[in-house]
Amino acid sequence: MDGRTGMSANLQRAQHRANAQSHAAGKTSNAVLSSIFAKITEKCEGLQLPKNVITRAQHVYQIADGQRTVKGKKEATIIAACIIYASRDAGANRTMSEIGQALKVTKKELGQVFILVKSAVQREKGGNGSMEAVSGPTTSMDSIEALIARYCNLLDIDNTAQNASRHVANLAMSKAPIDGRNPASIAAAVLYFTCILFERKTTAKEISDIANMGESTIKLWVFVLFLEDWS
Repeated sequence: MDGRTGMSANLQRAQHRANAQSHAAGKTSNAVLSSIFAKITEKCEGLQLPKNVITRAQHVYQIADGQRTVKGKKEATIIAACIIYASRDAGANRTMSEIGQALKVTKKELGQVFILVKSAVQREKGGNGSMEAVSGPTTSMDSIEALIARYCNLLDIDNTAQNASRHVANLAMSKAPIDGRNPASIAAAVLYFTCILFERKTTAKEISDIANMGESTIKLWVFVLFLEDWS
C-alpha cells in the first residue's frame, strides 16, 4: 500500500467514525448534511435570495439539528423554516406563504416548525452569546414598504400610487394595533386601499394572487386599518 492509498483509507475511516458519532447523537450525518445544504442553496437561489441568507439558513439548520429540536419533522419543512428565519434575520422580504409554496409545505406545519427552529437559535445565543439577536414580534415598516414595492412592480402599479401607499402605511402604523402582525397582510391591505382611493383598476383578487393570501384577509385588514374606530 503506497502513501496515497494509506492516506485515503485513513480519511475514509475518519469519515465513517464522524458519521457514526453523529448518528449515535441523533444528528444528521455529514453526507446527508451536505445534501441538505445543497437543497437550501437551490431553494434560496430559486427564491432569488442573497448569498448571506443561504449561509445563514445553513447555519440555522446546523443549530436546530445539533439540538435535535426538529427530530422527526419533514426535511422540506425544516429547510423552509430555516430559510424563513435567515430571510427575516437578513431583512430579505419573503413571506411564509411564498417559501411554503416554493418547498410545497403547508403554512400551519411550517409555522409550527419555525417556532422550534427559532427556539433553538435562542438557546444557542443564550449558551455562547455568539448568535445575532433573534428577530422579535415587531412588524417592521421597512418590511411593509419593501413588500409594497414588490407588489407594485409585479402588478405594474405606477410610482404615484406606490409612494401614496407608503404614506398610507405610515398612517396605518400610527393608528392601528398591528405590532406582531404579518407584514404581507398589512402591505396588501394598504395597497388595495390606496388603489381604491386613486380609483385604480387593480382588484383585491389580483393583489391576493400576488401576496398569496385570500381576498377576505385583505378586505378584513382594510377594515381594521382604515375603517374600524377611526375618527
